Amino acid sequence: MQPPSNEDFFRFVAERHKIWHRRFVLKQSPPWTSDTTLAQHHFTNVYRELDRGTAWYLENIVPCFRGNLGDAVWQTLAYRLVNSVDTWSAIGEFPRLRDWEGARKNIEDKLRGLQEIGSIYSKAYITLQLPRVSDRITNFMEFMDKAWEQIPSIGEIPPCMDLKGFTEELVQLNGVGMFTAYEVVCDLLLVGGLLPWSIDDWANLGPGARLGLYFLTGSRNYKIQYEKLLELRYAQPECFDGMNMPFWQGKVLNLRNIEHSCCEWMKYKKLQNGKGHKRYFLPKESGWLEQHYDKVMAS
Repeated sequence: MQPPSNEDFFRFVAERHKIWHRRFVLKQSPPWTSDTTLAQHHFTNVYRELDRGTAWYLENIVPCFRGNLGDAVWQTLAYRLVNSVDTWSAIGEFPRLRDWEGARKNIEDKLRGLQEIGSIYSKAYITLQLPRVSDRITNFMEFMDKAWEQIPSIGEIPPCMDLKGFTEELVQLNGVGMFTAYEVVCDLLLVGGLLPWSIDDWANLGPGARLGLYFLTGSRNYKIQYEKLLELRYAQPECFDGMNMPFWQGKVLNLRNIEHSCCEWMKYKKLQNGKGHKRYFLPKESGWLEQHYDKVMAS
């Protein structure tokens, strides 16, 4: 079977972002698309910084770093392990590295109190499912105890280290896999001034992205898939031609945006064929999120 074209992928990307643009920039009422699959099911935003969890991170967690890389890694890691805006809003400011010992019990008590009301974790992806302990809060607290000991050893970034090497350095933290490490690194790269690399320097191909790239290339070879990812990154001007793509702040998609869009596009193709996990889209009151977008667009 002939693999789909790059244009097929970019049509999905353009329409997904147009939904966001119509809703939050043009302030239109629904429906925001005539594509029934996109209208009925939940897909993350094309630009990472526009997703609810990342927008909240940029507005509420980043100011707590105070420019310190150790605290940035520490707080970003804690946030992404739980990955829930509602939980983090209820917790309040997460303690800095130097304050962990004194604040530890208070954090655990808050988490256990929240768990009595409902789930404290996002369903976007599962973390802290260690076989030794069934209680994920215990896993989280033990993980942060070990990270508290290990993160200061990251120290200054060696001049010879690249983005992939730094991500692999985070994997050395006990219990951190490449998926979570790359999520943390992508968050830090959005902040600016913390890391000396560009988000276009390297990308980690997650399992969902690899499925999408397999669909595009017909190959399971990592090198071939990565070359396709680079091709998509730099083919945007040609492929988006005629699609009226409303680029966010005039920015083309970076390598991370393309990588994640490959995963979302694969979900889209499966749903079109009556397969895959159905997570239905239910628009909610945007509240602070819309205010966040408006503030960023006005700056």
